[in-house]
Amino acid sequence: MALLDGGKFMFWLNLGMARDHSGAPVTFTFREELPALDGPDGTVSFLGPVDVEVTVTCVEGQYWLNGTVRGRVELTCARCLKRFEYPFEVALAERYVQGRDRGDAEASCVKGDLVDFTDKVTEGILLALPMRALCHPGCRGLCPECGQMLNEATCDCRTDNIDPRFAALAKLLKPNPKGVE
Repeated sequence: MALLDGGKFMFWLNLGMARDHSGAPVTFTFREELPALDGPDGTVSFLGPVDVEVTVTCVEGQYWLNGTVRGRVELTCARCLKRFEYPFEVALAERYVQGRDRGDAEASCVKGDLVDFTDKVTEGILLALPMRALCHPGCRGLCPECGQMLNEATCDCRTDNIDPRFAALAKLLKPNPKGVE
């Protein structure tokens, strides 16, 4: 079930349903509109609902959760600052155990039958986003002199500005008319 609790969106799984069907997978599906998330480069806004499908299997008191999260977000290109749509698909894989912590670092301990896996969903979405968002791989960005969007037009700005500290290195890039020295 998906609930909005005090303004915070939450995804809940009922592990009791998986326990009742021990060894057989039980599938949960959600299609929900999510609020914007705080991402590394600002707010991440969703463009439509987010689809979550998870399968929970109970084996010997352990609950294995596997699934996917799919959706679309709006990002800002790091080069040209244009907003663009970015589709994502995230795989989820978690393991839960009921009761006290058994010293298993790879399993999350839960008490009761209801498990909130909202943090796993949002963490997966944020990790699926690119570190440096680009509207397309060949984006030329903005001219550093005049601000012209170079994907749409060219400009007449001088692009051979060389830092004087590196001017001697620029000579290495020019072919030597006399041949090899």
